[in-house]
Amino acid sequence: MQATSETPAGALKAMRRTYHVLQACCFASWCANVIFMIFGVVFMNELGVSLSGIFLLNLLVIIVTFFSSTILNKRSDLLNKRKAFMVLAFFLRSLGILVLALSSEVYMVIIYTVIINILNPISLDVAIIHELGEVIDQLTHEVEGTPVNPSAATRYYLKYRLFGSLGWAITAPVAGLLIGTINGALSSGNAFLGSVGGYRVFMLIAFTLYAAVTAVFSTIYDERMIARVKAALPPSIKDGTTSSGDPAVIDQANGRAGSRLLALLLAAIFLFQIGASLFQTPYALFMKTFSRGNLFYVGISYFCSAILEAPLFSVAYWMIKKRGYAFTLSFAFLVEIARVSLTVVAIPIGIPEIVLPLQMLNSFAFRWPALTHGVSVVSQKRRATGVNLNLVMEKAGGFCGSLMGTFASGGGDEIGTYNFLFAFSLVFLITDQIVFTSGSAVRGRSRAGRRH
Repeated sequence: MQATSETPAGALKAMRRTYHVLQACCFASWCANVIFMIFGVVFMNELGVSLSGIFLLNLLVIIVTFFSSTILNKRSDLLNKRKAFMVLAFFLRSLGILVLALSSEVYMVIIYTVIINILNPISLDVAIIHELGEVIDQLTHEVEGTPVNPSAATRYYLKYRLFGSLGWAITAPVAGLLIGTINGALSSGNAFLGSVGGYRVFMLIAFTLYAAVTAVFSTIYDERMIARVKAALPPSIKDGTTSSGDPAVIDQANGRAGSRLLALLLAAIFLFQIGASLFQTPYALFMKTFSRGNLFYVGISYFCSAILEAPLFSVAYWMIKKRGYAFTLSFAFLVEIARVSLTVVAIPIGIPEIVLPLQMLNSFAFRWPALTHGVSVVSQKRRATGVNLNLVMEKAGGFCGSLMGTFASGGGDEIGTYNFLFAFSLVFLITDQIVFTSGSAVRGRSRAGRRH
């Protein structure tokens, strides 16, 4: 008898197909993300937004995200629905990018900034893939008899997210090269296109990619079928998947110990993002200035930052399983300190080719898996809210960092300004490493004492 989507075997086949299509959507969306997140910043600078203005726009991003995205993510958890909110997030991102593509005045850039940050799709994305991965693992156990994997959600999410890293890495140098070429070809043509025509063309490409992802996601993702399958699974299977041996997760269930762990984690995220915003927010502008306007070098720098994420996600997964997410997160903070420190040392040499490979020291490959793993297990029924809480703390730290960057940049955009900002960021990154590592060590000793 042929399996249908109503049988466990048919449902498993349908969900695996959905998962693979969503991997393709992840690739396409991150191709678009690198265009508007990185080259969009340079485009805004070309339209007359200064370095301090970029930091001010980042403050606006944080304010909008803090209120609107928090409310909408909480609503998605209360209703236990993701699809409608994800489609809305994709639609808003598509609309915002279109506004940026047509922008010629600063007020349009402000409108764009508000629109794309009303609802950030990242937290919903994490919740959707973690839930889908869990159900696939549970169904695989029921249909094929394979062992239940307690970390199935994290495993499936990382296999999904690596397609985003590949999309980012591949698109960054291509966009950098072609934007510069198109800018030169159109510089003497239509006034609207002029010397920024390449940016407009690629913003329209990003808009098209997001519009396509919106259409595909709304067609392929069957939220009701997933809910039916989850409801029909035996409790023993569901309980086997949701258990975890991560010490951090075990502590989370232990009352005040869990509260202290959560407070430590949020403090670490906050401090890290203060330092990271001083380095990452102006980095595209820095690279453009440092390479004397070579947009291809801007693209290559972001290619370097993403190309190792795919293999390192597997390393991060192994580290989380062996040592726990707190250890992995501490290691991620150390990697970021190394990247910023070496960049500060290399800038006075004045050779862009030395700075480019330093972007490979990208802490995201360890930091994001560690954070999403902890949130997905601790806040299983409130995943979108949990991930958004992490994003809120990132935005709060980014707010403080951007506020400092607004004043520290002083309206200047010479290399010395960037060097100062990067060195200043190290104060917060090193403080964060000390606070989180020492706090984790104290927690580890306390847990060992409880065992004895």
